[in-house]
Amino acid sequence: MKNEDLLHYVWQYQHFDATDLQTDEGRSLRVMKTGLLQTHAGPDFENARILLDGMAWAGKIEIHILASDWEKHGHHRDPAYDAVILHVVWKNDRPVYRHDGTPLPTLSLEGRIPSSLQEKYRDFQNSRKQIPCESLFSGASALSKVSMMEKALAHRLQKKAEEVLQMYASAQNDLEEVAYQLLLKNFGFHLNAEPFLRLARALPHKILARYRGNLSRIEALLFGVGGFLEEPEDEYAKALSSEYRFLCRKHTLSGNALRRADWRFLRTRPHNFPTVRIAQAAAVLNQNDRFFDVCIENQVKWEATVSAYWQKHYDFGRGGPKFKGPGKASLDNLRINTLAPLLSAYHQLTGDGRYFSRAVELLESIPPEDNYIIRLWNGLELKCRSALDSQGLIGQYHEFCTGKNCLKCPVGAELLRP
Repeated sequence: MKNEDLLHYVWQYQHFDATDLQTDEGRSLRVMKTGLLQTHAGPDFENARILLDGMAWAGKIEIHILASDWEKHGHHRDPAYDAVILHVVWKNDRPVYRHDGTPLPTLSLEGRIPSSLQEKYRDFQNSRKQIPCESLFSGASALSKVSMMEKALAHRLQKKAEEVLQMYASAQNDLEEVAYQLLLKNFGFHLNAEPFLRLARALPHKILARYRGNLSRIEALLFGVGGFLEEPEDEYAKALSSEYRFLCRKHTLSGNALRRADWRFLRTRPHNFPTVRIAQAAAVLNQNDRFFDVCIENQVKWEATVSAYWQKHYDFGRGGPKFKGPGKASLDNLRINTLAPLLSAYHQLTGDGRYFSRAVELLESIPPEDNYIIRLWNGLELKCRSALDSQGLIGQYHEFCTGKNCLKCPVGAELLRP
């Protein structure tokens, strides 16, 4: 036994032989309440209740592989651990004491944990499948599958909200800038997300907002700061370049400009070229005033038509298929990854639960995503009804399955049960 998390799981669900249970010191033991697993500093379980020789004790539980880990981790010098009422270990290799010098009752689980549980856990950890429990997944209950999706969705929304709040702090608590930065980042659609975010930070929204209604100036600023106008390819690019030089001097922008080499074009279809996406972002920004407000109210005018030039070009000087704006799948992606995180973050910022409810309602109104992760789950007969489900399953895959955090997954916890 080398995994402390597995011992946490065994204790939390009491998956061990409790026949004639007693501490290693020979005191009879009965577990009344396992306690609540903690993720912050301090003992592992709080608010536990046990009976030792018939006497009730309430306090905390600490879990280690070896009893000597108590001293190795410095708990014998920490008064916070004086409230520990039971030390649960795999193997008791030495007696240990609290900070106040009192001996710590210890329960050894070696020989009490079913071998089937340990073998199944090893199989999960050694699995080469993208979903470690794939071969057993069909045997999980419908309730545990629903719980898995709900937990993963909550975790994903929480993580995305935290990312937005970090942007909020970096943007000097300017919600307009945050909504704008998040939008531009998402117009990068993963491949160019990083340069799009750099572009948003180099070109503040408050400058672009001054030119709402003038699409050519918005394009000049975005393409100029993006580094696409250094060597104009045609007359349109030359006109934007001239406009940008004027605006650049006016707003002192040149210091943070990107270069064309910062953007990824290789192995990308024309409709995903960063030039096309910048033109589409310019059209959306041109159509929407008070951008944070329209995002929070789900009133963004997404289907904004790009300028005449970009309806017939996919790069400067390069004509191609007719473009008008992002396709439906792209628009759904933008709504999922821009509006839902903003609403979740605003819920945390204000404490108003209505915004989290709006995020959930928004995701429920959008069709499920279709990607290789969702197709993996579909192969296990787990179907998505909306983006609420697909976001949960994407989160489940990234946060639990790829890291093999089976013990923290409701399905994994159920399948490991002896």
